[in-house]
Amino acid sequence: METILANTEEKQLILNKAARYHLGKARNWTMFLSILVLIFMGISLFGTIIMMIALPTLPPNIAQSQMGSPLVSGFISLLNTFIMGYFIFSLYQFSKYSKIAIETMNSEALALAFKYLQTHYTIAGVLVIIFLVIFAVFALFMIPVLLAGLASMGV
Repeated sequence: METILANTEEKQLILNKAARYHLGKARNWTMFLSILVLIFMGISLFGTIIMMIALPTLPPNIAQSQMGSPLVSGFISLLNTFIMGYFIFSLYQFSKYSKIAIETMNSEALALAFKYLQTHYTIAGVLVIIFLVIFAVFALFMIPVLLAGLASMGV
């Protein structure tokens, strides 16, 4: 019986000086952008909570005239904030772990950094698909309304 031995030695990817430089520059920008967006999301979260508390105290015709139920709008805004928060937090984690990887030449930290970057882009892709579907459904319902409106105007 023939035994086939597999190559157990892993191939390694070595980052040269230019690759480390570019990764470091990308890391700086992702850190800056993620912190900036997280700050604005915190402000948005604070505003949403204030809206959910204050709007129900207004007279019903004022509170519901512009955006429906304030609590429903608030919960939708909170859901959006938490989804986008994790989206941006994964970018922050990429930046954090890529910095550790560059400074300590640690390949496990670099692998973890790329895991967070992959999570970031997976969420981005899913969100794009969701918004495209919503746009397509909205367009399918609005085209007949638009055509009916044009027909009633005699155009």
